[in-house]
Amino acid sequence: MKIVVLADIHSQLEPLERMHTALSAADVVLLAGDITNFGNTKHVQAVFDTLGQHARTILAVPGNCDTPMVDAWLTQNGRNLHGRAVGVDGWWFVGAGGTLPELGRLPNEAGERLFTDALDRGLAHCQDPSRLVVVSHQPPWNTRLDAIGPDRHAGNRAIRAFIDRTRPRLAVCGHIHDIIGTDNIGPTTLLNPGPAKDSHYAEIDLTENDIRLRFV
Repeated sequence: MKIVVLADIHSQLEPLERMHTALSAADVVLLAGDITNFGNTKHVQAVFDTLGQHARTILAVPGNCDTPMVDAWLTQNGRNLHGRAVGVDGWWFVGAGGTLPELGRLPNEAGERLFTDALDRGLAHCQDPSRLVVVSHQPPWNTRLDAIGPDRHAGNRAIRAFIDRTRPRLAVCGHIHDIIGTDNIGPTTLLNPGPAKDSHYAEIDLTENDIRLRFV
């Protein structure tokens, strides 16, 4: 399976238009939150219209800068992975959007219990947990992808606990714009592609026995 991962688009459409070759080749495009910048239905529709010129299947979770209107649009259009499982070519995608409270005034912040509930709801509908991919906006706690300083981590303990327990093949996230790269939790490969608003994305070749990554 060929996957393109985008995170932190923040309604910037011009970089997306330059990704047409990668988008056209992907079996699925994953959006790891902050699709808009405090946007509304019009803004999320514009992002999906731009991507949809080339991408066949687009699945997403909202980020902490995505409003309830964005979350509702994703759900109404069958794109939202938050609390859901979606199967594509034998692989199962589950997700959790938003972040833990940080600044206390962003539109999509929640407590740990709600992340656990969302991921468990998705897992309950996953028909093959051995072929599981997790999509979140906030990175799991205590990895290279949430390290914001010496012994300082900004990740999500509920997402980390879910990965520890279910051992998915792949977990993708965004949120922290200046941390681009990979890490591992046991057998799980973690990935933050970097902010798509600055033209960053990642391409993944996912097979039963291998994961190949390319950062662009």
